[in-house]
Amino acid sequence: MEKVKIETNRDILLDRVLFGTDGKADTVLIAITGIHGNFYSNPFYYNNGDTLTADGIDFIYAQTNDAFGAI
Repeated sequence: MEKVKIETNRDILLDRVLFGTDGKADTVLIAITGIHGNFYSNPFYYNNGDTLTADGIDFIYAQTNDAFGAI
């Protein structure tokens, strides 16, 4: 698992987590946070990431540009 902060054009830092497979994955699943829960307190993304990478699928869990109500 790799944690990365990405800066937007409006200087907002957004978090993302990449669960990468050992080799080159043919499939990537991107989960974008929103009304379903809080990025920081959702324990399921660890289970999802570990399960998907075990099957050869990369998993990215990321905040949206409006993660902090800045739009």
